Amino acid sequence: MIEPVPHRWRSIQGTVGDTVKVPTDAESVSLFPAADGSGEVTVSFFVFDLIGEFDRVPETESRPIESETIGRDETSRTVFRHHATIVPASDSESATVYYLGQTEEERRLL
Repeated sequence: MIEPVPHRWRSIQGTVGDTVKVPTDAESVSLFPAADGSGEVTVSFFVFDLIGEFDRVPETESRPIESETIGRDETSRTVFRHHATIVPASDSESATVYYLGQTEEERRLL
């Protein structure tokens, strides 16, 4: 039998280009861009609460909120490695992908 794991959710507000601190043990990270195209993004995630200490300061990693618009017939060379959310344009001719970029350490290793 699978035992449920206690968890709680958190959200962080940011704008494309901002760096947000996401717990290293975060699960189900989702990015929700504002509908007005302002570049504002809500980053939400679950954090495990195994011992009832949700208010503790978790270990975090800093990741930039990034976006890329891709036309219908275009090919992207970006690696959307971290929690990509695809938002099609109303005319379906393009889509904007919102995602969390690489940490400073990951960039140094490249």
